[in-house]
Amino acid sequence: MASRAKQVSGSSRGPAWLNPALGKKEARQAVAYAIDYDGIITGLLKGSATRPPSFIPVGLGGATETLTKQIGYRLDPARSKQLLEK
Repeated sequence: MASRAKQVSGSSRGPAWLNPALGKKEARQAVAYAIDYDGIITGLLKGSATRPPSFIPVGLGGATETLTKQIGYRLDPARSKQLLEK
């Protein structure tokens, strides 16, 4: 089976938003607020994980378990909908 890939040049520090639907910051934030991270950790993973405060996992770059309680995305469907309306 043949497949095609689009080559993207530039920095490799972060994702290249090739999908126009995710090109806007608000759209990406809306997706983040629509995911029940804590529910996934509790239900699917049986509590065997820690929700990271960002894309940096706990233990790297100053990310701590304390930060997971202070910052980061949490399930908020109303906020998600509000962001999509922008």
